[in-house]
This record gives sequence, structure tokens and C-alpha cells, in this order.
Amino acid sequence: MEVFDKVKARLIADGRDQDPEMFPNKSSPTVVIQSVSTVLGLACQKRWRIVTKIDIKGAFVQSSMRGPPIYMQLDPKITQFVREMYPKFNEFVWKDACIYTILLKAMYGCIQSSALWCALIRSVIEEMGFKVGETDRCVFVKRVGNRVYTLLLCVNDILAVVDVEEAERLKARFEELFGTIQYEVGAKLSYLGMEVNIEDGGTMIDMTFYVKQVLEGEKVEEFDSPGMKDMFIVALESKVLDDDVRKIFHSKSAKLLYLVKGAHPDILTAVTFLCTSVQSATEQDKDKLQRVLGYLTYTESYVAATCYGRK
Repeated sequence: MEVFDKVKARLIADGRDQDPEMFPNKSSPTVVIQSVSTVLGLACQKRWRIVTKIDIKGAFVQSSMRGPPIYMQLDPKITQFVREMYPKFNEFVWKDACIYTILLKAMYGCIQSSALWCALIRSVIEEMGFKVGETDRCVFVKRVGNRVYTLLLCVNDILAVVDVEEAERLKARFEELFGTIQYEVGAKLSYLGMEVNIEDGGTMIDMTFYVKQVLEGEKVEEFDSPGMKDMFIVALESKVLDDDVRKIFHSKSAKLLYLVKGAHPDILTAVTFLCTSVQSATEQDKDKLQRVLGYLTYTESYVAATCYGRK
């Protein structure tokens, strides 16, 4: 019996060759973490509510490409894959062994794709009767009788606090427009790196798994506090990190900042200082980062959680 390895791949365009000035509207918002906390806190007080998470697959390529035509070269290796899968395309191969295409959908990697998807999904949500929030453009609200439904949008990940009937309407409409979707309903869900548990007495946010991802590959000494007495002292003689190490420092600091907002306010002061150094981090800054990571290692056995809602 032959065993075949399954390979998952996604063709991505190289948007670095695009002229940004041709696309003045190329950004798209994502839901603010404070909005997520507020909505989850309110969710536990609604007896009629259910919480559903919807993940729309292949989100960007669901959007039609707009504006000036975008042409993409398929390199010889990708072209060979195309020829093997679709022999009828052999006649379109050029002398350089490449195929040249025009994009009909918003390909991942194009600088305007995120904005095109955002405009599409927002229009769909608004067509279903939801209104965009005044303070967060990724929070949508719909009032039906004495019930208020809330929908959170983070690119293609949707979290909706609705009743059973509205959840079914959302599922049916998204499947109609976008095909297969991942649809989950329950009091315990994973959303944006947070394990969410919604009960009548309150909502618990657990980011223990996220903490483990941040600590993955790190061997650090444990500390019982995230800062040290010289946290705000800058040693001018400290050596600047090599660029590769600095990028890791930058990435870790950004991940810690998200952790602060989600469930670990106890590291706020230390992480705020680290974030001021990401462009020119030094060996001293690296030691301060290791201190925070050591503190997370020390507290790893505890549940990193915050409770919202009624006591």
C-alpha cells in the first residue's frame, strides 16, 4: 500500500513590485483587543445568547480584483506544476519557461488585497442588518426587538454573540457566498490566541497556550518578577544586536505586547519599555527581555486569565 504525503501550499504574489502610490486605500483594520474583552464580558449576561466562531477559508481570493490590471509571472517551477495539472496550458508557456497571468481575484501578497477583502466582508455583514461600531470599525451591532447581536471581525475570523436563529442565518449566508467555512458554536472557543470560556457568572480568557508559544525554544532562568531595578537605565556602551537577533527581539516584544492586552497586565511596564528599543536593541535590552520571559516561565503553571461580567 502506497502512502502519499499531503502537502498544503498557497500561491502568493510578490507585491514588492507594485507601486504603492497607485493604491491609496490599501490598509484594513482589525478588531481592537479591548473590544473583544468588552463583548465577551457582556456575552455572559445574555441568557439567550450563543457564541459562534466563523472562519472563512481563502478569504482574500474571494474578492474580485479592482483597479488597474495586475499581471503576475509564474516562475518556471510553478509553471511546471501548472503544466502537469493542466496540460492545456502548455500553449501559454513563453520561451523563458514562464506563464504570465492577469489576476481576477485578490491574490495573497498583493498590497491591495487586504483592503479589497475588508470592503467585501463589511458590505456582506452590513447587508445582513448589522451596523458598524462608532469607536471600532470591526465591531458590528444589530438590534432585533429587545436583543442586541454583536459581531467581531478580524480579517477572516468572525466571533458572533447572537441567538440560535441569527447564528443559522449567518452560517447559511456565508456558505452561500464563500463556500465551505469553519463553523463552531459553544461556550468554549479559541479566538485570536485566547481560549475563551463563557459562563453565566463570567467570561474567562486563558492565554496559557499562547504563552507556551512565546516561550517555545527559549531556555531562560526563572524569575519571580518581570522587571529588574535597572529596567529604565540605558547603558550606552551596550553592544547593538546583530540584525537577525534584533528581528527576533522585535518579534518577541510584539508578541508580549499582545499578551499584555489579552491577559497579562502584570508585565505591562517591562514590555512597554522593551517596545521602545525594538529598532536599536542592545545586549542589555536582550537581557531585559530574557527577564520577562523568565517571569512567564515562572508563572507558566498558573492560568493566565481574566474574568469579565457578573460576580
